[in-house]
Amino acid sequence: MSGRSQRIVRACVNRLPRKTFSGKAPSQGRMRGRQSTPMKGSGTLEIASVARLADIEPATRQEARLDQARALDRFLAEVEKRAFRIAQMAVRDRDDALDIVQGAMLRLARSYGQRPSEEWKPLFYRILYNGIRDWQRRSSVRSRMFSAWPSGSRDGDDTHRCRVRRD
Repeated sequence: MSGRSQRIVRACVNRLPRKTFSGKAPSQGRMRGRQSTPMKGSGTLEIASVARLADIEPATRQEARLDQARALDRFLAEVEKRAFRIAQMAVRDRDDALDIVQGAMLRLARSYGQRPSEEWKPLFYRILYNGIRDWQRRSSVRSRMFSAWPSGSRDGDDTHRCRVRRD
């Protein structure tokens, strides 16, 4: 182990509780009449995992993050055209399709960028299809809302005409 790893392990060991009860004598409080059972092995696992994390240098972690970001960029470049075609066929509007694809890419990068790259493809397409479905749902609500409102006159007049059906 490196010197830094040893210091981190020592710091973790020093933080482990030295007593097995809350500072009261065993005859007081909840422990009355019972012996406390010492913990086995759980402190060792925690120290070992901290030691492994400390062995990874910060520069190595940064390089791993950069590699992950590059891989995500390559993945997004690969699926961009197909995703745009899917969205454009579903919503029949270029600008809305671009917005949906951009939103799906951002959600994937923000929420799932740290996941393994094998999981990105199904996640991305699920996010894309959910975005398309949300857009369709919102547009149907908008069309129902605005179809119920009377339309204004074409020459900019603010008067609204309502048709009343008389039988």
